[in-house]
Parts: sequence; structure tokens; C-alpha cells
Amino acid sequence: MPTGAMRRLANDFAVRGDDVCILTRSPQPHGEHRQVQWDGRTAGPWATELEGAMVINLAGELVDRRPTAKNIERLRRSRGEPTHALVAAASHLPPRPRLWLQMSTLAIYGDAGQTIVDEKRPAADGPP
Repeated sequence: MPTGAMRRLANDFAVRGDDVCILTRSPQPHGEHRQVQWDGRTAGPWATELEGAMVINLAGELVDRRPTAKNIERLRRSRGEPTHALVAAASHLPPRPRLWLQMSTLAIYGDAGQTIVDEKRPAADGPP
């Protein structure tokens, strides 16, 4: 089921009259919006939901964990796998998504001060 941020976005779009579809690993019987099951790793029948859609991908594990190599890999995988599945699915559609919003947090990198960090930089010392 959607997180608080996703729920607020979905509700806002629904109020505006948009058709909202939540891709979820665990559909809930009484969800507020239409739900379609996916595994978050592979393209599947759900791909047609992306035709001409606005895709908002906030997938990923919560970052409330120490920046160990295992946790960083877990966080990276939890964001990468769903993104790769969405890209694979969208690449075969006649009308591709008209908008794609991809977001996650930088907290997995730790406290690097003013240093610019990205996926290639090792985790910084200090709390995430």
C-alpha cells in the first residue's frame, strides 16, 4: 500500500479528476485507489498502466539504518530494481509515459558535509 507521501499525491491527483493506479506488491482489499499487483523487479501485464501515464516512482526501502555495505546495497537494489522494471515496461509501449518523476533520499550516504556525493562515492562517516 502507498506510503504517506504517495497516498497524498494519489489523493491530490484523484481530486483533480486523474485516474490513479497504484502498482503494489501487496494490494489491499479496500484501498482508496485502483491497485495493480507487480513484483517490483520485472515487467509484466501491469505495463499497460504506463501508457501515456504520469509515472511517479518513490519505490525504495526506508533509509533508517546504519550505512553498512550490506544496507547500502539493500537500499540501492530497492530503488534500482523497480526503476529498471518500469523502464523495461515503458520502452515497449506505443504511447510512452508523458511524465516520469523519480525520487528517493540521499540519506544512505551518511554525513559528508559539503562534499558532493553520488552512487560511486563510498558511504561517509557519521550518521545517515
